[in-house]
Order: sequence, then structure tokens, then C-alpha cells
Amino acid sequence: MKKILSTSFIIIIIFSIGIPLNIDAQTYRTHSVIVSSNVSSLDIPLVGTLTILMQYSIDFEVRTPSIIEAGTTEKITISPRNGVLTTSFFLDGNVITTIPKNLPLGSSTTFDIPGALGVGEVYGSPSLVVGLGVKGPANPSDYIRLNSMSSIDFPLRVNNEIGNSNSVTVFFPMRVDLDIGGNIDLFLTNIPIHATTVPIQVSSEISETIPLRKYFTTSTSLQIKDDSRIGYIQVYPSVTTSSGQSVSSSNISIYVDGEYKKKVSAKNWSTEIHTGSGQHNIEAKFPETKSSSNNAIIYKSSSVFQSFNVKSPTPKSTSTQQGASQGSDRVLTCGSGTYEENGKCVPDPLFGGGCLIATAAFDSELSPQVQQLREIRDNVVLQTKSGSAFMTGFNGFYYSFSPTIADWERQNQVFKETVRIVITPMLYSLSLLEMVDIDSEEEMLGYGIGIIGLNIGMYFLVPTILIARLRKNNSL
Repeated sequence: MKKILSTSFIIIIIFSIGIPLNIDAQTYRTHSVIVSSNVSSLDIPLVGTLTILMQYSIDFEVRTPSIIEAGTTEKITISPRNGVLTTSFFLDGNVITTIPKNLPLGSSTTFDIPGALGVGEVYGSPSLVVGLGVKGPANPSDYIRLNSMSSIDFPLRVNNEIGNSNSVTVFFPMRVDLDIGGNIDLFLTNIPIHATTVPIQVSSEISETIPLRKYFTTSTSLQIKDDSRIGYIQVYPSVTTSSGQSVSSSNISIYVDGEYKKKVSAKNWSTEIHTGSGQHNIEAKFPETKSSSNNAIIYKSSSVFQSFNVKSPTPKSTSTQQGASQGSDRVLTCGSGTYEENGKCVPDPLFGGGCLIATAAFDSELSPQVQQLREIRDNVVLQTKSGSAFMTGFNGFYYSFSPTIADWERQNQVFKETVRIVITPMLYSLSLLEMVDIDSEEEMLGYGIGIIGLNIGMYFLVPTILIARLRKNNSL
């Protein structure tokens, strides 16, 4: 007598994730899925209840782009690997045997039923139904049935507008269909295992999160005006996207004749920038920048180049006949960066104020030493309020005597060489300001006081100590 008591589908799912690899701007990750079910339960007279459990395990390699750009379509690839079908036989709840076999999707294999139960076999054949789901600004794909171990390519279309999203998550809803059947021969009795398809839904998700990028082309514009100080300008940069959207930034670099000056903010007039009078090339550079509201939004770099004629002071005489009251025919010749006024050489704002003593000592305002002094003044000291205040007070003192010293240097070669030797240590000490980053008023005050202290030591303390020692040795 033959009696089939029941057929049950008890599903067990095991899900694991492998370690991702990034190759050629794509991410490869391996996932494992194991599904199992009691595919048949038979009541065999005089023997007991035979239960057959089948378990199918399979790995998947998922390939996704490392980054996906808004408004584009990318390929998501899922590749099945290493399918194994394991069948276990139970009699009255006790396991009799377990048999694993390698079995690709779409293939079929048979398992012999243990001999104590008679002669028979059961077969199994797995297939896979899988789709592509998305979370984020993208479109899902339809389900595909897979009857082989071939790879599947799903198109992933990302919307052009991404809102506040900075990533897209893709997942793969899937189901394993097991086709089973078989037969048991018990002497004169034949017990069929009816052919059927057992659908096993995979409840755990295989998912991948892909970072988004949304790029905006930008255009930089620049307004320039003269500052209240001759030889200085102010700039007003603006950055907009191709659609006219304004971009905020405090990281726009300003260059004058190719030389970096400072960073300024968009949609704001800058503080004064030293250029010197005359025609100059002004450039504003906006770097590639992430949006502060969504790091997936990238504003591309842009720049603008503009020529501007910085206003000049009223030209003044540079030489005058001297000595009328003294009966002398000497002509006063003022160096570059100064002009004659009331019989003296005074600084010309056309040049932003020159270092008269150093210019005379090194024969030219274009000498490396004078250029170094000018760069330290314009690019370091004048970039802070405390430095600007110091230069205002210093200039009042310095230009009260420097034109006379410069005249003496031009008239006496020995005196000029002596001055050159004396000021060289000071030039080296000032060069220290070019080796440090000064980003605050406190740092400017600290380094400035340190440089002043160093020069006081070199020019006053050290000579005083040496003279005192020499006197002491002479008195012995």
C-alpha cells in the first residue's frame, strides 16, 4: 500500500558578503546565498516517514562602478559562481545520509535513495529569477530568469536631478526555483515523488551602495577698481553655473602678473591688493569645489583673466639743480621709486614706496635683495592690520633720513660697500618671514617682535659684548 502523507516547504536562507575589490574604477564584491527546503515527505508502509531536504548554495560576483555620474547610464553585472546542491535523507526525523554535488544553474542531477528503503532516486534542477532594485534617484530593471552560470548585465539609469541624494543603492531581489521529482521501488510497490517546482524566495538582500557625482560647469567673472591708495586695487569676483546659479566660495585665488597675491570671497569686494601703478594682468582662479549642502555636487574649476590700468600719481620731477645758496653746481639725482621734493628724495607712491638705502647699496631696485624686501613687505607684512600699522609708522621714521643716506652711497663707493655689508645680516633675518605661514595678527606680532629682537641682538648686543671684552683684555 502506498500513501503520501505530506509535502512541506520549510525554507532556510543563509547570506554572507565578501570583501570588495576596486579594479579599473569598478567595485567587485562576492556574495553567497544558501537556500534550503523540505522538498518531499513520504509515509512508507512498514518502514516509516521519509523526508527529503534539498539545499542549494551559490556565490555571486557583483560588479558596480566605483562612482556614478548623474544623468548617465552605467552597467551593473551579477555573475553566478560555484553552485552546489546538497540532498539529505531523513527517516522518522533521523538523518540517514547527506550527499553534496556541484550543480550549475539550469543543470540537473540525481541522488540515489538509500538501499534500505528500496531502489529509487530523486532528481533536482535549480534556476534563478533575479531583478535589479534601486534606492535613490535611479530606475529599477525587470526580472530575468537565469538557467545557466552566465553573467547578467542590468542597465542603471541615474536621473539628472539628484536633489539631496549623494548615493544610489542597488539590490537584487531573487528567487531560487528547484525542479524536483523521483521514484521509490519497494518490491511490488512503486511510490512516485511527483515532479514539482519548489520556489524559494531569498529574503536577505544583496546590495551595493554607489557614490553619486553631479558636475556643474562654472564661469568666473571679475570686477576691478582702484583702491584709495595709489598702486593698490580691489577685486570683486563672481562664480556662476551654466544655468546662472550663483556659487559661493571663499577660496578664489588672485594673481597679479602671474604672481599669487591672496584668496578672496565671491560676491564681495576684497581688501586692498598691491600691484603698483600702470597696466597689470589680473587673474582670478576658482578651484573645483564640493557643494556645502551635498558633497555629491561638484562645481568645476574656472578662471578669468583681465588687464587693468592701475592709477598713477601726478608725475613729479626726479632731479633738481642744487647749491644756489651754497654756490655749488651739484645736481641731485633721485633713485628709482623716489622723486625730488624741496631738495630731498622722497618715496614715490607710484612704486608703493621703495627701500632707498638698499636700492642705492645694490645699484638697482630690480636687484634680488631689493626685490626680496619688496615681496616681504607686500606679501607678508602688509597682509595684516598690525603689519600695515607698523609700516605706516616705520615709513615716517625711515624716509626722514634714508634719502640722505642713499645720496651719500651714490657719492662714495667705499661708503656704499660698507652699507651693503652692514645691511646683509638684516636681509637674511627678514627672509625668515618667507619661510613661515602667517595666518593671524598674533602670528604677525610674534614673528615681527622676534625679527626685531634678532636685529637688536646682532647690531647692538653682540658688538657691545665684544667691545666690553676687548676693553677688559686690554686692561689686563
